[in-house]
Amino acid sequence: MYNKLLLICNEELEIEGINIILSQKYEIFYADTYDKALEILNEKYIDMVIFDYDSYINNNLDSLLRNYSNIVKIMLADEENQRIMKMIGRNICKACVLKPFERNIESIVDNTLNTMDYIKNLYFFTEFMNPKEIPMPNSSYIRIINLIDEDAEIDDIIEAIEQDPAMSVKILRVSNSAYYGIKTSSIKQALIYLGIANVRNLVISASVFDMFNTSAESEKFFQPLWQQAYLTNKIVRLIYKNRDKKMPETANLAGLLANVGEIFLLNEFKEKYIDLMEMLKSSSEDDEIDLESLENERFSANHSEIGGYLLDWWSLPYSIVETALYHHDPLNENIIDNELVCIVHVAEQYCSQALNIKNKYNYLEQCFKTLSIDEDFMNTIMEEVQ
Repeated sequence: MYNKLLLICNEELEIEGINIILSQKYEIFYADTYDKALEILNEKYIDMVIFDYDSYINNNLDSLLRNYSNIVKIMLADEENQRIMKMIGRNICKACVLKPFERNIESIVDNTLNTMDYIKNLYFFTEFMNPKEIPMPNSSYIRIINLIDEDAEIDDIIEAIEQDPAMSVKILRVSNSAYYGIKTSSIKQALIYLGIANVRNLVISASVFDMFNTSAESEKFFQPLWQQAYLTNKIVRLIYKNRDKKMPETANLAGLLANVGEIFLLNEFKEKYIDLMEMLKSSSEDDEIDLESLENERFSANHSEIGGYLLDWWSLPYSIVETALYHHDPLNENIIDNELVCIVHVAEQYCSQALNIKNKYNYLEQCFKTLSIDEDFMNTIMEEVQ
C-alpha cells in the first residue's frame, strides 16, 4: 500500500519534477491553496505534507500545519534563511529540501517516513505501555515555550518565567554560572545576555528532566546519567566550536537528550532497570553483553528507540529525535542529519571513556571520516574538557 503525500505548491515545473521522482513509490495529491489543502486533509489519510516556502508564506499555512501535528511535514525552499531554521527548530517541519530538489528529495522523503514508521510502531508503546501514560512537560514550561515561538513581547515572556519560581531559579543559575558569569538577579537581564534561543533550549531541557522523579534510593543511578548527558553535550559544543562551524540551534540539546530513554526506563521501572544496570556493571570485558541487548530482552525495546519515540511525542526537532534513535548506529541509511548524529556518537564515546562507562557501539573511525576530524583533534577537545 502506497503512502499518501500532499504536495502544496503552485509552481507547475516543481510539481511535475517532484511527481516524476516520487509517483512510483507514493500516491500524490496536489493543492495550490489553503482551502484545497484543508479539503484533502479532511478527506484523505495523508502520511506526509510537502510544501514550498512561498506557498507557506502566501497561503498562511502555519495554522493548518500546526492543526495536523501528527502528519510528517517537509519543506521545499530555494535557500535556507533564519525563518526556515526557526521552523525546523520548532518542529513545524522535519526537514528542508533545497533546490535542485531532484538531488535529494527522494532520499529525504523515504528516510523520514521510514524513521517515523519505525518509531510509531514500537512494540513497547503499542503493547507494553500506553502512550497516554507518558509524562508530559509542565504546563507553565509549555506556556513559556509557546510565547517564545510566537515571538511574544519580551515582557510577556519574563512575566511567564517569573510566575514559575523553579524556572526563574534555573535561568538565573545558568546566567550566573562560570560559563556566562553575568552575576545578576534580574530575569530580564539574564534573558538579554543568554538570548531567547538559549532560554528556549534551557526551558525544554528543564521540562524534560523535571518530568522524572529522582527518588532518594535511585539517585545514585540517576546522577551518573545526568553527568553523562551534560558532559556529552559539552563535548558536542566543543566539537562544533573547534571545527569553526556555527552550532545549529537544533543541535544545542542533542547531546543532552541523546540518552533520555535510559532516564525514562529508570524512572518507570526503577528496580528492574537498576538490576539491569548492575548486571552490565558487573560483567567482564569478555562477556558478550551490552546495555541495549539487555533492554531489548527485558522491555522489547532499547533506550535509543524509546528516546526517539519520547522526543517525537514531545514534538522536539526531528534532528534531535534522529540523534536519540541513531546515536549508537550513526551509519544507518535512514539518517538525514549525518553530521549531528556522528558528532553526538563521537562525543558519547569520549564521554564514556572519561567516565569509565562501558560502551560497545564504537564507530569512531567512520565518524571521524564523515566529520573530517581525527584522534588528535579529539584529544585537544578532551584537554579543554578537563
